[in-house]
Amino acid sequence: MKLRLLTLLLSMSLIATVVVIDAGASPLPTSSESCQSYAGSNACRAKGVDNSSSTTWGANVRSRMTTPRININVIGESWWTVRETCNGSITSQTQYGGEVEYNDYEFFDASAQVKHSCGGTRVGWSMGNHDFYKSGYSHIYPYKSHSMTIN
Repeated sequence: MKLRLLTLLLSMSLIATVVVIDAGASPLPTSSESCQSYAGSNACRAKGVDNSSSTTWGANVRSRMTTPRININVIGESWWTVRETCNGSITSQTQYGGEVEYNDYEFFDASAQVKHSCGGTRVGWSMGNHDFYKSGYSHIYPYKSHSMTIN
């Protein structure tokens, strides 16, 4: 089970702490998944964006082994960037370093974000390289990105 505490500055005087708990949850419905053959299975990667409310949005990342579901030595992300843009200009960006699970078949992480002021089209992005390694096979780092309008 994965647990992440996120502290969000909602206004100059209000700070909220959000607890994100994952117990094998699927990515949010607004996600994009791609798979490739790897180690006798399929290495699947997904990034997602969720338009949570008028003031917040979320991004997620998922790496998993399917068909058949097998545990591998290392599964996760080698880097992950969560970005918000307004009319094509970056208004906020957070980059996370590599994070992995060991001897598992799935990795999932999520990040809650506060929307920044935007007088046009606001877009949320989830992007980066995934991390798959099984002993006896090459280490692979496939890239994936997903974005959607979050006005």
